Amino acid sequence: RDVLFLGHTTEHSTVHPDRIRWSDGGDPESWTSTNYFDLSTKDGDIVMGLAPIQGLAVAFKRKSIWVGAYVGAPDYYTFEQVVPDKGTVAPFAIKSINNYILFASYDGIYIFDGSPSPRKISGKKVSNYFLSGLNEEEAYQIIAYVHPFKSEIWFCSQKGAFPTWIYNYETDDW
Repeated sequence: RDVLFLGHTTEHSTVHPDRIRWSDGGDPESWTSTNYFDLSTKDGDIVMGLAPIQGLAVAFKRKSIWVGAYVGAPDYYTFEQVVPDKGTVAPFAIKSINNYILFASYDGIYIFDGSPSPRKISGKKVSNYFLSGLNEEEAYQIIAYVHPFKSEIWFCSQKGAFPTWIYNYETDDW
């Protein structure tokens, strides 16, 4: 549908921490005022990032995952919470690759394929050395990087005994 999605927007000096907004189809510089969807506003959580998967838009909050689908003209999308108890720690800790999304959560690294149960791919070692003891500010700085020539995603942090962990998504190994 060739639209640009934004999350956690500020509009007319008002912050909308759980809003997803999208551009008009085929024109990322044109924004219709009604092209938005507010995710649950009663949970106190915020949109941390967005990623594409299988033609859908996936919104990550800190404690939940929402999937958005196009429902019809003119350029309207709706979002549904599919994972109520897992989200991401940082906006740059989310990467799409091969119809999957990898993301860092507070208790490990996960693969999301659109189903309600993301698969944890980090074992005890990765979770303990990489994520254990991070405060919210440190966790917010985690970055995921897709290697351009290898089948690898690198998760990098500024803290910990081992600040970079490399996951090979072809061999499903660290």
